[in-house]
Amino acid sequence: MSSIVEGAIEVLYAAKIPLAPGLSPWQIEDIEEQFSFEFSPDHARLLSLAMPIGHGWVDWTGETAEIQYRLDWPRDGVLFDVKENAFWPNEWGERPADVTEARSFPCTKRT
Repeated sequence: MSSIVEGAIEVLYAAKIPLAPGLSPWQIEDIEEQFSFEFSPDHARLLSLAMPIGHGWVDWTGETAEIQYRLDWPRDGVLFDVKENAFWPNEWGERPADVTEARSFPCTKRT
């Protein structure tokens, strides 16, 4: 086990975060395929050993809509700030003049 995973489990345990049994390799692969992303190796290893549960934690075995909502939340927050707060990092290049166009700019699109 990597030291970061050991440390994370120790912190979760010390913080009295409830831990469910870990996910199987096929469950992790299914989640990655279903939601079109890949866990980092350390995150996958952590989830294979124990899954933090309760308020604030993603229930990876729960409802698909809730998981998708949790995954979409950071992007949706950025898109809100693009529209409402003129958020536009310099790294994205020149901001389109039209807000609708800015919200559909490649760096802000849902993949």
